[in-house]
Amino acid sequence: MLVGNEFATVRIEVDQRGNGDRLRITDERTGRSACLDALELQALALTTHRDLAPLLDPARTLWSEAA
Repeated sequence: MLVGNEFATVRIEVDQRGNGDRLRITDERTGRSACLDALELQALALTTHRDLAPLLDPARTLWSEAA
């Protein structure tokens, strides 16, 4: 499934290759991906938008050389 808006587009799929199902999220622009297990997804569901604000700063990840 593709999810996108004017700022980003990501591909979301279930990854069954590991030890248990995980959610794989791939950035369509860069090709970088991350897999989240059930515990990580639960933590994300309990997170507030305020908690996520530092992660949404493009200068922190998207535009840095280390990203």
